[in-house]
Amino acid sequence: MMILIMFYIFVGAPAILVRAVVAGELALLSLGYKGFNLSATSIWAISLLASLVVAPQLLLTLGGQLSFLLTFCLLFSRHLSFWQSNLLMGIVMFPLITHQQFTWHLLEIPINFLAIPLFEIIIVPSIFVGVWQIPFITSFVNQLIHLFASIIDTVASLPLNCVVGKLAWPFVLLLLILAMLSFTNKKTTARIARMTWLITLILGIIWVRFPLHGEVSLFDIGQGDAILVRLPFNQNVTLIDTGGKVNFGEENWQRLKYSRPKGETVIINYLHSRGISKVNQLVLTHQDQDHIGDAYIILQKMAVDRVIIPKGMRQQPAFAQKIKPYLKQRTQVIETTDNDTQQNMPLKVLYPFESGHGKNEDCIALYGEFGGKRFLTSGDLDKAGEEKICQKYPNLKLDILKFGHHGSKTSTSSEAIKQWCPQYGLVSAGRNNRYHHPHQETLDLAQQQKLIVYNTQINGMITYVPRI
Repeated sequence: MMILIMFYIFVGAPAILVRAVVAGELALLSLGYKGFNLSATSIWAISLLASLVVAPQLLLTLGGQLSFLLTFCLLFSRHLSFWQSNLLMGIVMFPLITHQQFTWHLLEIPINFLAIPLFEIIIVPSIFVGVWQIPFITSFVNQLIHLFASIIDTVASLPLNCVVGKLAWPFVLLLLILAMLSFTNKKTTARIARMTWLITLILGIIWVRFPLHGEVSLFDIGQGDAILVRLPFNQNVTLIDTGGKVNFGEENWQRLKYSRPKGETVIINYLHSRGISKVNQLVLTHQDQDHIGDAYIILQKMAVDRVIIPKGMRQQPAFAQKIKPYLKQRTQVIETTDNDTQQNMPLKVLYPFESGHGKNEDCIALYGEFGGKRFLTSGDLDKAGEEKICQKYPNLKLDILKFGHHGSKTSTSSEAIKQWCPQYGLVSAGRNNRYHHPHQETLDLAQQQKLIVYNTQINGMITYVPRI
């Protein structure tokens, strides 16, 4: 009992281990003292209460949910075989994992069948032996653990990851209850529960993947741009820019070795949560790092039908270095001006008018109408470009304007604002950014024109859901 407490302190006293420590101490007391006899369910309940005293929000974490739910299932699975027990664990984990991670690997359950016995029989004993720091044995244990982790990582990287989406809580709860009923001793109940579990899962996935409403969303990705335009039922998905971190004067030691780009942690995660596994159009407005820096991760992790870029950008070094190496065979690259019509795209290209070099003055400007609201975004286009749009499209009116260049004073022409008459202004900029975006001049202009301004620095991710 003392060793168990010492172990808990030695590993940093994490809240997730309170359950195991309390349950272990109570089980040892029950074994050591005949008068102290607690049932397995009582030990589980006490360990839950103790864990919530230490960490009241533990059950809001995936680790806490899995820890208590799986041990709860084990209390009632003693009549099951090893294979049935592991299958029960798999279908119980499924709704919780997909609710928070949005994907499910097809080999998840089969690998658990193999990995759990290996972990219990080989890995855990090896770790205890390796703790004694005997040179030859410790080296061997480290190599063994590294091999085990490498095998798991290799299997996880296989292209068998299915996008499920973020299942709604009613579906998650129903799936959990049906999963536990699927292995009851009553065969009729178990059979009905399994069939109902499958039907519930199918309905839950349909609910996520075919939403009644579309959306226009500005991602909160720091100093950069990334906008999602999604039509109802996910019938068309357009991603405008991808963001990307700009590193100024950072030494190698200052860069996090294992950090993941916002394109993966924010954009791809959100797309997966909405049941999206394919982007129909990836529009890269121009070649700046904070607009296309994370395009590579989108092209690697998602199926992309078309990459749309301003005419002339394909010949630039930025395209050759940041985009071309990551293009899949099925992905088309389309250079565009306002004279080109993009099929099956819910947005119209208003700019550029001619071939350029993929710079700020050549940015793609996109216009669309969603749920009765007219929307315009133009990357980092400057005032001169905005005024050219005004001259060519004198009757253009807007409801929502995504301010150019993160709200810089070099964009958002006062003449354009007066002509377009937008109601809302959106700013995508990083908190405490080195450029001090959005500039006060832009905010003052918005106030003069009575615009309601939303800013990712203050409001986080900004989403407009059009009415049907």
